[in-house]
This record gives sequence, C-alpha cells and structure tokens, in this order.
Amino acid sequence: MTAALQEERAWRFQDHAKLPDRLLMLGVVILWPFIAATLATQQVYRLGARVRREAGIGRLRQWAGQMQIALRWLMWPQHYYMFELYRPGQLAKAQAYLLRAQTKEGAYPLFKNKTMSGYPDHPFKDKAAFATLCQQRQLAVAPTLLAGEADGRVTWPEGVTDLPAADLFLKPRTGQGGRGAERWRFRDGAWHRGDRHLDQAGMIAYCRDLSRRHPMLVQPCLVNHPDLSDLAIGALATIRLVTVQDMNNAPKAVAAAFRMPANAQSVVDNFHAGGIAAAVDIETGHLGPATDIGLLPDSAWHEKHPITGAQIAGRQLPAWTQTKTLAVTAHAVFANRVAIGWDIAVTPQGPVIVEANGFPDLDIIQRTQGKPLADMEIGHLFAHHLARLKAAYIAGGLREVKD
Repeated sequence: MTAALQEERAWRFQDHAKLPDRLLMLGVVILWPFIAATLATQQVYRLGARVRREAGIGRLRQWAGQMQIALRWLMWPQHYYMFELYRPGQLAKAQAYLLRAQTKEGAYPLFKNKTMSGYPDHPFKDKAAFATLCQQRQLAVAPTLLAGEADGRVTWPEGVTDLPAADLFLKPRTGQGGRGAERWRFRDGAWHRGDRHLDQAGMIAYCRDLSRRHPMLVQPCLVNHPDLSDLAIGALATIRLVTVQDMNNAPKAVAAAFRMPANAQSVVDNFHAGGIAAAVDIETGHLGPATDIGLLPDSAWHEKHPITGAQIAGRQLPAWTQTKTLAVTAHAVFANRVAIGWDIAVTPQGPVIVEANGFPDLDIIQRTQGKPLADMEIGHLFAHHLARLKAAYIAGGLREVKD
C-alpha cells in the first residue's frame, strides 16, 4: 500500500513540481540523516528512561532503532515511540504504518473527486456551513446557534435570535485540534468562564470581537450519555469513526477510537492535546485500554481512567449500532470522498455528529490498535482505491482526481 502511494505521489511530483520544489526536495534528502540524528537524540533524552523501564532496551539501541526507521523508511524518529516499535516484532512492521504526510498530502487529495456533480467541494472547512448542510439532510448534528463573520457580523442559522439559558461551547469555524475552544457555564442569568461573566448582549459582543480575528461559532454544550459520564469528566468525550468506501464504493465503518479528556480542566478530548483514547472494536463497540499519543515521559496504557478510576478496557459503548449507521448514512451525502473521519458524541438522545474531517488523522487509529494500517481493513481499502487511481492514471484519466 505504501509503495503504491509513493508511486502515485512521484507521478504527481514529476508532473507539477517546479525547480524550487525540486531543489528543496534535494536539500531535504541531503540533510535528512543529520536532521534525523538530532531528533533521535532529543527523543532518547526525553523518553529513553521510560522505554528502558518498560522494555529493557538501552538508550543506544533506541537511538539506533529511530535511525533505522528514519533512514530506511523516511519516518520521523518519534514514530519509534508513538507506535512502540521497540516492542518485540514491531520494528519489522514499521514500513506498514501510514503517516500523516502519506495521507494528508498523498492519499486524501487523490481520493477527493471534484468532478462528481451534486456534492459540495469543501464541505468540512466551515463548521457552521457543515452543520447547516447536515440539518438539511436530516442528519443528527450539533446545531450552530450563532455564527460570527470576519467583518464582525453575526448570523443566526437556527433563525432564533436569542441564546438559550444553557451552557455554551465556542470554537473557531475553521479550527482544528480543539484549539481556541471555550466552554461557558450558565448560572444566575449569565455565562461564566473563570472570573469572567457575560449576559446575552455581552456574549454576542464577545463572539463578534473574537470573530474579527478568527470567525467563531456558538453551539450548545452537548452532554454525553449517562453511561459515559465517568469517562468524560465534565467535557465531551467523542468517537473518531472512520468510514471508507468499499470495493463497490459503498461507505463502510472500518475503524474507530473513543477519545476522553485526561485532565479535569480540559474542555476538549483531543488526542494530540493531552487527551487519551481507546481502540473500539468496530463490530461490537467494546473498548480496549486507553493511552495518549505515546510521546511523554509518563505515557502509559490505562485499563481504568487515570482520573476517575472508571473501567475502560472491555467497556461497551452505548448506541454503537446507531453510531455506525449515522456515520455511514452521512458519508453517502459526501460520496465524492473515499475516506472521512467523523467525530461523534453519544448523548442521552443518541449519537450526534460534532464534526467531520475530509483529511482525518490516522495516528490515533494505529496507536490505539497497536498495529499498522496495512494490517487493517482500512489499509486494504486504501490499497484498492490507489490501484484504481493508478489504472486511471495509466489510462490518462487522472485529471478526474487532481486537486
């Protein structure tokens, strides 16, 4: 799979790269051994003691393992720790892991077919527009109460010009990773965050001011299903569920991870921002043990939640069948995408789409599953679609899937 993707990218590079791009690539190739050695040394300094305790592998051997994956497969040294390639037999599987550069800059642009009529082109960039589209298609989605514009204007997508007397969640309309998100608690007729409190006029003005710097939206604060409250610790825990078109181009739920905050003060559950996640059995909805991204001196695997002590491993997610059905149904609305990553919250009323990602990060899937994409159905389907694209390229039809 990775070889096919590299070949596809090489064709695209040859067709479109200009001289500065080619010179930059040559410079990176020449300097890469020195860059890798520096990064490997930094990682050993930060994480070497933990891995020596866990696996009995000395720092020099860890450094050598990082250099092996960096020079042989052009992986970042940190992937040695993220994917625990120091475990017995794992280093031999290194080339089967699909990295962010191979998905976000490789497969996903190829997988996006702009020529299909009747489907929105960039449906996920603007979260407010995405929510409106989902509502039009009768998909359960977190509603947008108020949307701010760059010129300071605000719109009311729901048509109601009053904010509800309830907790609110503010986030950038085009942000990623939970950055810039704020949770405001409602009590005594006002919204509170830290030492600050705002009435309705103040909250609207605050959203206007923020939006002049970065357009924002306001949503009601969703609440998890009661069966998940001891894992959410006051924030919203969500499922990252990946759907991929099968060999008949029908959407299929193929991989998932359940994300939880690991800090009582956190307002988001983002995996790359200190949260933890557990693999989800795609058939049954049962959870495996949870972990973080694996790049901290105290990174670990948790059978129970590190804050609440609630059981994680073996736990059954509520409404799992309905959650998969929602994601598959939603993917059919955006059938010009081969793969989509859905962020779904299971609420007391059932599963609700929070966001969708046209270029989903798959580190969370590979890290929590403890195996590379090439060993999963998602990898097999990616290989199928890459082979289809290769055949289209050879036949002179790659124009249909270019950026």
